[in-house]
Amino acid sequence: MTWRAARDVVIEDNTFTRLGAAGLGVAFGSRRTLVQGNEFTDISGIGLMLGSTDDAHPSDVGETDREINTDNRIENNYIHDIGVEYPGADGIQLFYSRGTTVAHNEIANVSWDGIDSGVNAGHLDTADHPDLTSNINADNTIADNLVHDYHTVLADGGAIYLEGHQGETLRKADGSVDEEASFAHGTKATGNVVYDDRSSGLTLYNDIGSQWITWTRNIEFNNTYGNGGCSPVGHIRFTGNYHADPISQYPCLAPVDLQYSDNTQLPLRPAPADMPSDILSNAGLQPAYQHLAVAGAPTISSMSPRTGTVDQPTETLIVGTGFSTGSKAFFGSTPAATTTVLSSTFLTAVAPAGASLAETTVETGAGRVSGPSGLPLKSVTADSMDDEAFWNTSFYPYNAVDGKLNTFWSSAETAMPHWIEVRFDHPVTLGKVVVRARRLDGLALGHVSLTTANGSDAPTPAGQVTDNTAPDVPFTFTTPLTADTVRVTVEAETLNGDPRTNADIGQIEFNDAQGNALNGEPVTG
Repeated sequence: MTWRAARDVVIEDNTFTRLGAAGLGVAFGSRRTLVQGNEFTDISGIGLMLGSTDDAHPSDVGETDREINTDNRIENNYIHDIGVEYPGADGIQLFYSRGTTVAHNEIANVSWDGIDSGVNAGHLDTADHPDLTSNINADNTIADNLVHDYHTVLADGGAIYLEGHQGETLRKADGSVDEEASFAHGTKATGNVVYDDRSSGLTLYNDIGSQWITWTRNIEFNNTYGNGGCSPVGHIRFTGNYHADPISQYPCLAPVDLQYSDNTQLPLRPAPADMPSDILSNAGLQPAYQHLAVAGAPTISSMSPRTGTVDQPTETLIVGTGFSTGSKAFFGSTPAATTTVLSSTFLTAVAPAGASLAETTVETGAGRVSGPSGLPLKSVTADSMDDEAFWNTSFYPYNAVDGKLNTFWSSAETAMPHWIEVRFDHPVTLGKVVVRARRLDGLALGHVSLTTANGSDAPTPAGQVTDNTAPDVPFTFTTPLTADTVRVTVEAETLNGDPRTNADIGQIEFNDAQGNALNGEPVTG
């Protein structure tokens, strides 16, 4: 569906689904159009786009600027599972506009980027000509959006990606650049929360030719790089943000005028106390529109901290979907001392002393779910772990049971063998265990052994594979066995045939006697 020259139109409470290049297009001089409270899903390409893809100067058509898209608002929309056939698709794509507000949208499970502003036209100048302007963008705001589980197919982009000039270079009466005015009329990205890059990118991205951009009070975690760009012009302010991943990464042509200050480094797995709760609770759909994302049973994608039994009350951050007022959290069978719902995506829960933080359960009016793995976990431990601070990547053992092959446990770089052990809170019956190596081309777990134990029984050998070159190592039991502890020991690993001292496991999958994954969701990929 495309609206052209739409003035004072409200597009609200619709479902856009099973559509082609884009679910909704608004272009050619549309003004004061409000797109609010809609769901966009199962779309071949882009969810929603504003502006014309190849016209960086729509004002050229006449003195009245009648084709400039002005003062449009895109708010409180739920955009998910788009780019079904054309993966180079964004949840929201802004081409060229003025006074655009993109706020309080939730964008999830998209094949490429979350929100893009700009395109390959309109950035003919680089940092060699920092004060020229090559499009009509001005006074745009990207605020309080929630973007997660993006880059499900493609990489090399961002959760919020800006390309080309985001504002005009304004000058004082004496001809010098008026920096404050130029920033004031550029793009402002504030209060956005982005996490779970499924591939790789620069998350809060300043790409080719971008300039006059202000990033402030944004939160990012569980991505690859927190912020940077490739050949922006510059004039970029990045201040007061919260980031778990490296920022100010500019591997291409050097930009000018980078202003970075007062940013807070988060741990790789941030806990509630690490981030302002007001930013978390305000990002994404506002209460009147959260029903768009909570219709089904809840899900859990992560929790932090995630450890074994705690000896004192411990506040945890639980991340997922479908949380609503009155939601309850449990740790095993132990109810949380308090549960606070920040939004449909974030809640905090205080685990009482003696509870296990290996797994949590959230109960809402729409259902009950345990996670992040769905396994009846007591703990996941390992002999060692690689240096997270050096690599700025999470290698902790729980990665091996999170259902995601793009995360992994990596041991310390010390002599083989290395082991990882999964303990369940009650005995389970196993028909098959599959050990999946980290997804790195040429990596193979060459020699792997499996032992199991139950109760106070001594560990028993359950299988061994040698000279393996495949990415996955299956252990199938002719007679199903019962165990509450499974240990995987890696005695040899190779990369392109060369021996390594690390052990790298992407996932351990547990199947019952009928071949069903114990968490009901077999890993793919």
